[in-house]
Amino acid sequence: MTVKTVRASYCRTWNLGAYESMKVGCDEETTVDPEADDEQVVAQELFEFCKGVVKDQSLPVIEARDKKSMRLATEALSGLPGNGTGK
Repeated sequence: MTVKTVRASYCRTWNLGAYESMKVGCDEETTVDPEADDEQVVAQELFEFCKGVVKDQSLPVIEARDKKSMRLATEALSGLPGNGTGK
């Protein structure tokens, strides 16, 4: 069997809290040269590429969510008595 194209996809669903979620995915296809390329290697590289895209697209949203969560928690706790040591 001669493989002419390879398709890979990767998807991740993130729980953002407060009943919200975000789905990030990547679906790619590439042409394989049967005389020069190993189909297994091309497929693995394409899958790794898709995972990298999902990571790159997810991190800014997750970081922003964490900053927002920290800001909201700080605001909510700002009027409470305490010595600030966390103990």
